[in-house]
Amino acid sequence: MQQYWYLVIIGALVFIFIVNFLLTVPKIRYEFDRFKLKMPVAGKLLKIIYTARFSRTLSSLYSSGIPMLRALEITGTIINNKYIMDQFDEVIMNVRNGETLAGSIETIDGFDKKLATTIMIGEETGRLDAMLESTAESFDYEAEIALDKLVQLLQPVMIVIMAVVIGTVMMSVMIPMMTMFQGVTA
Repeated sequence: MQQYWYLVIIGALVFIFIVNFLLTVPKIRYEFDRFKLKMPVAGKLLKIIYTARFSRTLSSLYSSGIPMLRALEITGTIINNKYIMDQFDEVIMNVRNGETLAGSIETIDGFDKKLATTIMIGEETGRLDAMLESTAESFDYEAEIALDKLVQLLQPVMIVIMAVVIGTVMMSVMIPMMTMFQGVTA
């Protein structure tokens, strides 16, 4: 490691470059974004974050007077998840054909299931923008709580990893010293 440290740095940089390059390929990006949503703990957190982002953006656009179809087109690009964005074409087509927004949003895999229910209530009461804003605030709060839980889950794991690293360093120092002392006393 001491002689070839630069190869480790170059290898890490090449690895990062290759991963970033692969994520620019649409099919790989699509599958990676889909995989992120299926992960056990982080997937649920990402769904909450994407739902909050969608709700807040759609609420802002719709309350500003932008037509629903155009607001959906814009909101679909803001999500920043290729898997979810690709599903928006079907949602826009369904809304254009007269289906309710709630029924269309319900088909999207990647949003929290409560979103469709709150949109349905907003459509029925005529206060869709207020319901979306309220939903966004609710999901932001849920995301904050989920993130706190994730950090609490990772803290013990990080302590164990640090203990292994420190133990390895200590053993790499202590074993040669013990061997040297045994050679001196013998």
